[in-house]
Amino acid sequence: KKYNPSGQVQWQSTEGLSRVTNDHFLANTYNAQGETFLLSESAGDPVVTKFADDGTQLWQAIHSVGEPSYIVHKNIALNSKGEVYTLLTEGTDAGNFEDYLLRFSSRGTSSEKYPLTDLILWRSGQGIVIDENDAIYVMGSTKSNDLFYPALAKYDAQGNEIWRYVKSTDVGKWPEFILIELDPSNNLILLGRITEDSGLVSSNTVLTIEKLSKSGQVLWQKKWENPGKGTDYIQGLQTDHDGNIFFAVNSYFNYMEGNPVYYTAGIVKFSPGGKKLWDYLDQYDQNGEERLFGFSVDVFGNALFATANGSITKLNKDGDPVFRRDRTGLTEFQYFRLLNFEVDENANIYYNGFLYQLNETTYYGTKLSEGFTCLRPDGEVYWQNEGELSFGSFFINRIEQPNSLYNISTKGEYSARHIRLQKYDLGSDSTVVVTGDKVLLKAYPNPIRNATIIEYDLPQPAQVKVAVYDVLGRHVSTITNGAKEAGTHSEFWYPGGTADGNYFIVLKAGGKKAVCKVTYLK
Repeated sequence: KKYNPSGQVQWQSTEGLSRVTNDHFLANTYNAQGETFLLSESAGDPVVTKFADDGTQLWQAIHSVGEPSYIVHKNIALNSKGEVYTLLTEGTDAGNFEDYLLRFSSRGTSSEKYPLTDLILWRSGQGIVIDENDAIYVMGSTKSNDLFYPALAKYDAQGNEIWRYVKSTDVGKWPEFILIELDPSNNLILLGRITEDSGLVSSNTVLTIEKLSKSGQVLWQKKWENPGKGTDYIQGLQTDHDGNIFFAVNSYFNYMEGNPVYYTAGIVKFSPGGKKLWDYLDQYDQNGEERLFGFSVDVFGNALFATANGSITKLNKDGDPVFRRDRTGLTEFQYFRLLNFEVDENANIYYNGFLYQLNETTYYGTKLSEGFTCLRPDGEVYWQNEGELSFGSFFINRIEQPNSLYNISTKGEYSARHIRLQKYDLGSDSTVVVTGDKVLLKAYPNPIRNATIIEYDLPQPAQVKVAVYDVLGRHVSTITNGAKEAGTHSEFWYPGGTADGNYFIVLKAGGKKAVCKVTYLK
């Protein structure tokens, strides 16, 4: 389905996978051309399906596993050649498991698996990322003296190991990696935790965050311990254009320490150099309903999170609340359950979920309604929809211009179901995005053929930096960096040998920030 900016249907189309045999969706990825890649299991085999931006199925590749039992992990990554990588574990029991890096060719005509020697995927957190040079990083664990330690290994496109980093710790402490992310400079951010046994029914956990260079050198290592002494469960990891690091947690406070049992959502921000800038724990409610369910960082460096009961909170770059939007009008026996939460490149907010009515005697829930909501950056409702966007798992392609929203759902009975991919036009094609009351930024002509004029107004003298970044947040060029007087200023950007595509012009002046999206066409 395609929606206009007011949420009205403009057209509808259905595309199903060519193979309809109990498909089970696992993960997805996409590129700047609006092409989408879905990873699924189908009739016991890993499957990758590629769709064009208009919904046409370009190819579908099935890797036949054969007799051994296996696990297809919920990880998918795409390199610059269009090759797709995922992770696979084969074996009948823990002692005989073998782990592989699985590659699908760019045309979907072949697949090949490479053994991950002594890298274990099933024991701890696993993940895969690919940098701009097509180097592959796989997160898992390794075994030494009957103990398991978290590990990160770097591979080339043919599965040859280049280096491996293994994290060790003291006896009685159990480290693990949970999430991995690449920052704008292609450094690796590893988020994990260390659990220390402290009795039969309790343990202490400390979160760890470390930064590695692409050569495997440890740049810094830090720890974060919940100021409320809760047990923390990692929910998300993201970096902004400046390389600041954000992670989200659910904190579980244990009644054995004198606290009621409840979860509270938390966001933590570190600088690129490893300094903790702030942490924010949302202790708005102590009845177990503040579990963090969604997390994102927008183009301006604001952190946003949603909780299971449908509240949306936005924090500015200093960790101060900008707004909080709660579900209102619910009776004592009604509750809302969030399903998905996303933010587009223009800082608009999207989420869906269900409203339930509890039976006062049995406490079983009956679904009353379902809905999809789009909020503007200030938290006000932009549009709402009660159709198929209300369920399924949706994502926003933030590197496609303009952004589009895709909904993934299943169709058919369990024994013969298939995955359905639908695309929605968000209408978010504004070429100028502005923050602050009086700092204005624009670029023209746009699209760019040879050069563009970058024009901005300053209400007062300020230290100004104007820089260009690509859609992955990598620095492309610095236009100006120095003191400027109040008034209107103009700069020129000559892309020259820069590749075709979409870019962000970012202005920082006197604590304010403005972002302008441009397109370069040679």
